[in-house]
Amino acid sequence: MSEGEIQGKEQNKLTEQNKSLKDLVFQSFRFSQGDLMTQSHMLQWLRTKGYFDAFDFPEEIPDYIQELAIPHKHKSIADAHRLRELGIIWTQLRSDKPQFQQFSAEEILEPILTGMIRRDSIYQKFERPNRQTAKEIIPDSSNDPHASFVRKYIINAHPTGNRAFDELFRDAAIRLQQYRTAPITSSNPDDALSDLHDLGTLYRIRHPGYTFFPPKE
Repeated sequence: MSEGEIQGKEQNKLTEQNKSLKDLVFQSFRFSQGDLMTQSHMLQWLRTKGYFDAFDFPEEIPDYIQELAIPHKHKSIADAHRLRELGIIWTQLRSDKPQFQQFSAEEILEPILTGMIRRDSIYQKFERPNRQTAKEIIPDSSNDPHASFVRKYIINAHPTGNRAFDELFRDAAIRLQQYRTAPITSSNPDDALSDLHDLGTLYRIRHPGYTFFPPKE
């Protein structure tokens, strides 16, 4: 029996609740792009919005969650490192007093956005790992080594496949618009605006003929 068939059978044993929790944790890994602080903020946003209310979190991390720390695609981060990070976020999820519980969902959007912007900027300077090579690069697709998650999922509202993260990025889009049109409440507002501007500039350099934000009508 192949590894894929074994994993398929194990997946079928999971309850719908197990599958939902697994996907939320998986998406937090995916969209934080290896940034533990951004991932922590994403998970706290989900908790503040009630997405974890129906779940139980045992002391031991279930096998179906642990396997998320050993990715098949993104091998740029060592498995042992991801397992340590998984332990940190599992403790956060189990905690009765989350690290960021004093903040509202709206307030948590700002560090999520700044974290994603800065992570995207790294991937404008360096290639994303394990991207398919092709003669024609489609911006922000799986064959784009300099894809931007901010542009794809927040600015252009591409579906994530998970309703919780769709909601997160809809709210983030509103916050992002505030970055562009009005002063934001932050200890370093100029840094946030500068990071966004730099990301847009880097993106246009890597994607000649394309804009970062939709053209103004």
